[in-house]
Amino acid sequence: MIPVKQTIFDSISGNCFGACLASLLEIPLEDVPNFGAPGEKEYNTKNLNEFLQQHGYFHVSVGVKCLENVPDVALTKNYPGYYIVIGHSHRGDWNHAVIYRGSELVFDPMPDTGYKHGLKGPVCGGTNHYEATFLVPLEIKT
Repeated sequence: MIPVKQTIFDSISGNCFGACLASLLEIPLEDVPNFGAPGEKEYNTKNLNEFLQQHGYFHVSVGVKCLENVPDVALTKNYPGYYIVIGHSHRGDWNHAVIYRGSELVFDPMPDTGYKHGLKGPVCGGTNHYEATFLVPLEIKT
């Protein structure tokens, strides 16, 4: 994982998720679509997997009720690597994406601007859960 900071910070077009993908795939941020932003591809399973397949991965996303359960999901799925967690941002009424490994927050793509890093709570919109996104290799080497 090579940390890549986000470059767009508004609640509609922010590219924190793209920065997390770029970090995990170890590619430049400009090579990652800003899913969901105006004029960009919609953020959905089909579009995300089409992009990830170009890099040898697909994704699995799991909703969890509390952040403490995310590591349990990672261990249950026997996933030893990094994964993306989406939840409520500390900076406003919108969602934010960060990278975890096990039970530890290891990277927040928001540059140091005096705001608290990490997540404030579950995703916005009343769903009352966090979203954990795992990148899974298309070919598993044994």
